[in-house]
Amino acid sequence: MKQITFLISCFSFLILFTSCEKESLLPANDDRVPVTFTSNITAAPQTRTDGNNWVGNDLVGIFTRGYKDVDNFRYIVKAREDHNEIGDLQPAGTDTLFYPQSGTVDIIAYYPYNSSTTLGVHTVDVSVQTNPGAIDLLRADTTGVGKPSSPTPIPLRFKHRLSKLTLTVKRGAGLTDVDFTSGITAKIGGMPTTVQFDLSDGTFSNHGISSSFDMLVKDKTISEALFEAILIPQGANVSGRSVIFTVNSMTYFWAIDDTVAFAQGDNHNYTLTLNGTGITIESNSITKWTTNNHGSQTAPELP
Repeated sequence: MKQITFLISCFSFLILFTSCEKESLLPANDDRVPVTFTSNITAAPQTRTDGNNWVGNDLVGIFTRGYKDVDNFRYIVKAREDHNEIGDLQPAGTDTLFYPQSGTVDIIAYYPYNSSTTLGVHTVDVSVQTNPGAIDLLRADTTGVGKPSSPTPIPLRFKHRLSKLTLTVKRGAGLTDVDFTSGITAKIGGMPTTVQFDLSDGTFSNHGISSSFDMLVKDKTISEALFEAILIPQGANVSGRSVIFTVNSMTYFWAIDDTVAFAQGDNHNYTLTLNGTGITIESNSITKWTTNNHGSQTAPELP
């Protein structure tokens, strides 16, 4: 599973004079040690809309439990001009975290930030796929964070909490006169579009009514198209899931096998060929969601 490493490092001493007491983990005194976050997206992950780079002003939410509870503090990601894969996380507004004066705290962080999120309920909606970075749910945690004698970086390893479907669609026999660039779409049906995610333990509940939604067209040529969709995780033995392709005035229906489980952090890769008589599965594989694999790895075809 792709991991995004966030490091907690010392912030400027001047922040001590600009933060409000209600946003602190400590009583107001000069012994406070503020923290900030530096992120480094590694292994060329396809987390954001532009690959392995942060998009400016991304917001991360942070909770703490222990010495003092903090709820949904906002931190903003500032991508570095010379290295966009590295982002400096800074307090958004007056939300500033400090190390506890005594004892320890547990830290839970998530992306993307939502002002209505609580530790127990973060609402996920994947019905609109046009901006994957806006729906790509990530979560990280670390426990037992205490005030260090000398501040050192603390890694937070973020992981994908949703699943992904990647389809490479090729033009086959009977469609040689069809130009995919002039119009090809893919719509997913029979899968939930909303769910509630519990940040405290990483579980899902209250799956929304299944409805159809468009997959994102990542690329297309005259004879080939690449589609992607971020999906709410589902177990196996689920019927009624499908992808409907429309090419000009022709419609193709592909039933997703009931035995397929869409697990957290998995990327399901299929290569399909549309021809004059239907759909042929050329290859399929399940890879960890670390890079954007377009079906170069193969596995036995689904029945």
